[in-house]
Amino acid sequence: MILNLAVTPGEVATSLIILVMVFVFVRALRSKGRKQLSPPGPWSFPIIGNLFQLGDHPYLTLMEMRKKYGDVFLLKLGMVPVLVVNGMEMVKQVLLKDGEHFAGRPDMYTFSFLAEGKSLSFSVNYGESWKLHKKIASKALRTLSNAEAKSSTCSCLLEEHVTEEVSELVTVFVELSSKNGGFDPRNAITCAVANVVCALCFGKRYDHSDEEFLKIVKTNDDLLKASSAANPADFIPCLRYLPLQIINSPRKFYQALNGFIALHVQDHLATYDKDHIRDITDALINVCHNKYATTKTDTLNDSEIISTVNDLFGAGFETVSTCLYWSFLYLIHYPEIQAKIQEEIDGNIGLKPPRFEDRKIFPYTEAFINEVFRHASFLPFTIPHCTTAGHHSEWLFHSQENMHVY
Repeated sequence: MILNLAVTPGEVATSLIILVMVFVFVRALRSKGRKQLSPPGPWSFPIIGNLFQLGDHPYLTLMEMRKKYGDVFLLKLGMVPVLVVNGMEMVKQVLLKDGEHFAGRPDMYTFSFLAEGKSLSFSVNYGESWKLHKKIASKALRTLSNAEAKSSTCSCLLEEHVTEEVSELVTVFVELSSKNGGFDPRNAITCAVANVVCALCFGKRYDHSDEEFLKIVKTNDDLLKASSAANPADFIPCLRYLPLQIINSPRKFYQALNGFIALHVQDHLATYDKDHIRDITDALINVCHNKYATTKTDTLNDSEIISTVNDLFGAGFETVSTCLYWSFLYLIHYPEIQAKIQEEIDGNIGLKPPRFEDRKIFPYTEAFINEVFRHASFLPFTIPHCTTAGHHSEWLFHSQENMHVY
């Protein structure tokens, strides 16, 4: 007897449809069985979850979902369960009152590119070692904040770097305005912010046309864009194993950025003088070489110093630049507010550059800055958090212990 084992395309399609239907049915039964144990949330599709439901502006979609499901609801980003937390009181509960239980980071693919998964900001290894790392970094920042400025007109080194760069930025704006009338300030603002970050991290500022400087600014921008493009691999794990350039491109940009920072850190290690703290890198080395450090666990090794500087270096670029973009946008849109701020500054200090200590005489200007922080969505999401204990909240983690929290 001869058997015909040929399979037609129609039979394959029918089999796949049946398989998907069975999968969805079983999943629906499982969801129904644990309905009382999970927070409310929208129904999700297999594999892609709620990704397509979020639209082009996910934070606005989540605000609409909040109206239906409340301050705490569950959705699926791809195959990953994500708990969305809304509202001032609930966010304070999660990030402040119960911060220890929500202090972890999810094991996301794009995070693995950063310092080989050992980044202070994105590390999944929350614990005593991470806490010590953070303590050392915080101490180094305090050391720098107390460093004396070279100029007698500034209260500290940070203020000196900022005022110097602001003066340069005003000059650039005047030149662009005289040449073009209207102009896009984005590149000039990005370069100014990047220069302050370079000065804080490495004690060095660059000319806005310097090729090395422009290359590293572009590399940082490329890294952000590439990480965003690779995000689907965070939520649909099978994608990370495919030979797709878009999924693996963040590694190339991060390695370039890390190489730039590593060279500066190595130079600082070779020229370090404990009596002359030049910047954050020196401050980190100073803390780690402190004679009061009793064991090796009280310090950071060279690679950990590099990864810490990398975190601080990257953190200052996008957030500060975007905040300034929003500030300019509001000032242009509300010229009457711009006039009042200018009037307050002119009436109190005239042409003298403002200082940190002048905040008390600029109530209207400071109110404007605080209102930009409150109203603008320049950072609509925090870095995702992950629970560190499955027993903390039974209704939340009874069936899903390592849930991501946004």
